[in-house]
Formats: sequence, structure tokens, C-alpha cells
Amino acid sequence: MDFSRETQPKEYYRKFLEKDCRPDGRKLCEFRHTTLTPGLISSAEGSSLVKVGDTIVICGVKAEVGKPTELHPDQGIIIPNIELSPLCSSRLKMSSEEVECLCTTLSDLLKNSKCIDFASLCIVSQKYCWILYCDMYCLSLNGNLFDALVQSLVSALYNVKLPLVVFNEETEALEIDPKSTWSLTIPRIPVACSFATVDQTVLLVDPDAEEEAISDSILTVIALDDGQLCGFYKSGGSPATPDMLDRCMKRAHARGNEVRAQIRQSPSSNKR
Repeated sequence: MDFSRETQPKEYYRKFLEKDCRPDGRKLCEFRHTTLTPGLISSAEGSSLVKVGDTIVICGVKAEVGKPTELHPDQGIIIPNIELSPLCSSRLKMSSEEVECLCTTLSDLLKNSKCIDFASLCIVSQKYCWILYCDMYCLSLNGNLFDALVQSLVSALYNVKLPLVVFNEETEALEIDPKSTWSLTIPRIPVACSFATVDQTVLLVDPDAEEEAISDSILTVIALDDGQLCGFYKSGGSPATPDMLDRCMKRAHARGNEVRAQIRQSPSSNKR
């Protein structure tokens, strides 16, 4: 029987999945072509453009001096923000609450992964610290937004250059030397790796929008450099089996090594 891609998409996909391939020619465990271009926004302290297939996200980091929070008087502040234009995809159906939840997840990821030394962003305890506003814009969306967001955020922070700031105790004022800059210390780079499950058993790595639409659930694993995991997210579907989790973790670690090498070897990383 000839199934239509538009009217019976799941049945259409099953014809390919039975042969361990996908309509776009990829294998089930194959990622789309991914590129990373740091330092595109000259007016920002750091930036990065990430393309995962047809999903494109750019992140710009702006810095300002502010006051630390009472809860963390010896740390700086990093605030992720996501902008999703209706023009980036005709399939976009995300409420402002869902976008806010994504921002919170990214903020928690930076803290839980310990990829950033927040104490290094403190200038004077209880008085002054760096506040980094990380604005992410989705320019084009064709599935797997979260992976692209994480990669653009971390690679933009890796690209950040901040001016040297000294507190003058006599005048009790900050003195900024724009000619002397320093980079953030990022000892660990978290990488997100997402999978779509189809018929509860088939795993599709890096799902596009069409594959997300026919999926039972989406699984996301956050992998770190040292083989550790710092996050696991799942939406929809039945509980993941141990075998499924094992396959996800192995592929996530391999993907993590690829993305981290890409970030560290980018021509403009930390050299703006």
C-alpha cells in the first residue's frame, strides 16, 4: 500500500524505519550536518551561530556590571533569553510559558553542569558583579530546538571576552580597562543530545520537525566531558526501557565529544 506523507505520515515513515533509514537519507543514529560560527556579532561580548540541519540559532551575549543576588553575594549572574519568531517555522506552536520554561531549564543546566565558574564573575562581594544577558534567536526551526539552543549558548559563552575591572578602594569606584580582556573559564562543556521514539522502540537521533510530529516521546540526554551525565529530560510516551536509556547515553557521549571538539577548535573561539 502506498501511504501519503501528508495524510498518513506515521505509516509513510514506517516504510523507511523497517529498512533502518529515514526519508531524508539519514540512518536512525545519524545527526544532521552541524556547523558553528563564533564571533559574528561584533557589538556583543560573545556570540555564536549554530546550524543543525535547517534549524538555526544565534546567541549574543551582552555584559553589564550589576549587584549580586542576596542568595549568592559572591557570584555573577547569567540570564538566558529565547526569542522565537513565528517566521522561523510554520509549525511553531510554543506558548510564552513554554519558552520561559526553556529559559529556566537552560539556566539550571549552566549551574548543574558546573561549566561556568560563577564566582569568577564577581567583582566585589555583595556590591558588584558581571551580569551576562544571553539572547538566543531562532532564525529557522526544523526540529530539535533544544540541542541547538544549548550548543549556541555554551559556544557563545566560550567566545566571551570581558574587560578587566578593578575596584578602587580609595574612591570606591570601578575602573575599567577595555584594552585588557579576559575569557570565561569553561572546564566542562555540556552537550544536549535528543532522540524521538516511534512505536515505543525505534529511536531517531536529532529528529526534524516531521519526525517530532509522529513521535511518541522526546528524550534528551545532557552529557559532560568526563563521561558523566548532568541531565535527562523526557516528554510524553511510556517510560523508557533500560536498553533504550543505554543506547541514548552511549550515543550522547559520542555526540558530546564531536560537539566539544567543534567548539574548542572553532577559528574565532576566545580570539575575538
